[in-house]
Amino acid sequence: MLTIIPDIHANLTLLDSCLAAAKGSRPAFLGDFIDAGKAPKFTPDDRVVLERVRGLIDSGEALAVMGNHELNAILFHRTGNDGKPLRAHIQKNIDQHQSFVDAFGIGTPEAIEWTTWFLSTLPLWHEADGFRLIHACWSEPEIEVIRARRPDGRLQPEDLPEIAREDTEFGRAVKLITSGREVPLPEGYSFLDKGNHSRHEVRLSWWREGGSWRSAALSVPDRNSLPDAPLPAEVATPAYPDDAPPVFVGHYKMDLNPRLENDRVLCLDYPEAPCVYHWQGETRLTAAHIQPLQRRTSKLADNPLISTGYGVFIFKIVFRTARVDAEAVRDAMGLEPQYREDDPGGAYFSWSPTGTKRGDDETIVWGLHHALPEGIHHRILWEQSRY
Repeated sequence: MLTIIPDIHANLTLLDSCLAAAKGSRPAFLGDFIDAGKAPKFTPDDRVVLERVRGLIDSGEALAVMGNHELNAILFHRTGNDGKPLRAHIQKNIDQHQSFVDAFGIGTPEAIEWTTWFLSTLPLWHEADGFRLIHACWSEPEIEVIRARRPDGRLQPEDLPEIAREDTEFGRAVKLITSGREVPLPEGYSFLDKGNHSRHEVRLSWWREGGSWRSAALSVPDRNSLPDAPLPAEVATPAYPDDAPPVFVGHYKMDLNPRLENDRVLCLDYPEAPCVYHWQGETRLTAAHIQPLQRRTSKLADNPLISTGYGVFIFKIVFRTARVDAEAVRDAMGLEPQYREDDPGGAYFSWSPTGTKRGDDETIVWGLHHALPEGIHHRILWEQSRY
């Protein structure tokens, strides 16, 4: 049995939870071990995460593929013939890579040694024994382009300049399978991402067949800002073959709770509700094999619950919906929305569930789901809740 583990991003607590869930099976990592990003909500530890993962991979106890953050790191710490970094040291790129830089520096012997290990050890994909692993996008045409030069999917140092330039078929193919498909929105449309940056291009899921801009879009906080129109033929991707092996991906920072959208393709990257998948050889994936992980453990002494003194606790659960759904939530639940300047597309609510006990996460999630109007997408913000 394999336990598929998604993006870790220097979160040692998450890695420990994933490996605990994988006990008795072989871990299979989907890449992005490093880079906690800007202002993480935990203390990053790129060094210990990498040492733990490397020990498992080098000993043959675990499988792994390269993520776009490992590829970006390889480019960031190397220069081209012109002496300039292959990945520009602009502030945006530094912010994304800051926790790795804090641990190892820029262009230091340690940084080069670790990124050399990425390059020599981590393939762009893994395909064997009836399953596939890839970080972002399984696209056969691009994989065939890479296979023609690198049959085992492992990049070589001489490949790096054209990958950085993205000006060849090979370079663009590597970019697509590690970072996913991103296309321009129709003229006049844009959206604000989670960092409040205006975006005119959008990531599209390649495992959802057909659909509209709204239904196919990924990593968009307010999908109602996108056109409610069918995807044009030149943008829509062909369906993943029904007779192909199941494939696992990470990368996309999915919202809400883990779910199975396609029984041949599963994205496991749910930063707010982490999970793993236990693959037991099935050719059709099943939601029953998705295991949600406990995000944290709370000690009685520092658990910020409100006690009535009779062994009953009052919870204050904070959740987010799209702003356009705020009125429907208020009408259904009697809750007043709160709005935040740094999230113009969101509405936030505080809710006190009843009939729950300390640590009863599943009851809270189930209760909120059934209290909300049908079709309202939401996300529980555990770290902001009194729980």
